[in-house]
Amino acid sequence: MFSETTKVETNLGCCRGTLTIVKGSRFDCLHKRVLTPVEVIGGEVIIRKGKRYVELRERKTIVKVSKEPGIIYPLSVVFELPANVEKNSELNFRVSQRDLQRTTVGGAGAIYYIR
Repeated sequence: MFSETTKVETNLGCCRGTLTIVKGSRFDCLHKRVLTPVEVIGGEVIIRKGKRYVELRERKTIVKVSKEPGIIYPLSVVFELPANVEKNSELNFRVSQRDLQRTTVGGAGAIYYIR
């Protein structure tokens, strides 16, 4: 529920404009979109409490998914450092999203310094 009047610039159909949403308005999703892994190389799909996870088992893991075009899906990465990580070491972590032509269209990276 919106607690105050809000304006959103958006496309509705073929028209770009400003949508004004008044206080008390609601947005209800018609259906929940589900992103399903169709192929995992270097890992395994695990289902826990109804949620899908990919356990990374190799230095490089590729997860291919089937998705609707033009839809943005929020993704998250959670990992635990192995117990045997040496002090003063550096760990690189990188995630990239590619389209069907293998062009990078998004991603993120992090470097962890272990002290």
